[in-house]
Amino acid sequence: LLPKDGPLSTLIDDQRDFIIGFLKPKLEEIKGHLTRLECYAMMGNDDWLINMPFGFEGKRRFKIALKGFEHLKSITDMIVMIPNNALISYPSPSSMFFDAFKKSDEIAHRAVKAFSDILLTPRMLAMDFTDIKRAFPQGLARIGIGRAKESRPMIAVREAIRSPFSEGMPLRRAGTVICNMNLSGSETIEEIHDAFCLITEQSHKEADFFSSTQIDQKEKTVVTLIAGEN
Repeated sequence: LLPKDGPLSTLIDDQRDFIIGFLKPKLEEIKGHLTRLECYAMMGNDDWLINMPFGFEGKRRFKIALKGFEHLKSITDMIVMIPNNALISYPSPSSMFFDAFKKSDEIAHRAVKAFSDILLTPRMLAMDFTDIKRAFPQGLARIGIGRAKESRPMIAVREAIRSPFSEGMPLRRAGTVICNMNLSGSETIEEIHDAFCLITEQSHKEADFFSSTQIDQKEKTVVTLIAGEN
């Protein structure tokens, strides 16, 4: 995806200000020491993934978290919010306590992976540099994850749409929708097509939609949805 020579490297040179613009101000001083690939891979460094407290932690803690959230909104491009209360029902209310927090780590991993796969993984569906600029939602974003043991994309998509972590940001209200689909390799093109169609049907008609698909035969179908304000 990122050859050292050729049209894409020229394009990256032309878009250097955009790429560096995604880096934290503290990294500005070292941008001259970064390779093109490193700069490109660090896009989104002004994007944050945060957890909000459990309800039982009290109003004071929630107010502090909310104050920090509002401050982050003023200095970052995007915030992916993970409400801890959603851990109660994900994957089920009977989940063991520490297993639930491991799932929280997995949610964070999947969110980062969704962006990195769109940017850096060779893709079956074409995406140009203009698309990449628009792929990062602005403001608040929520994440939904779904999986299907039978390697069925539609089941995984429905689970991702219903994910408790996406509460407060339904697809109908999202200005940007990102779908990262990890496939086992046994899915048919019709299944994948119908799964993507379900997402677009559930989304706002004017929303920007970005997708990436990868094959990993070690795991079943996993769908990550990120819905952003705009």
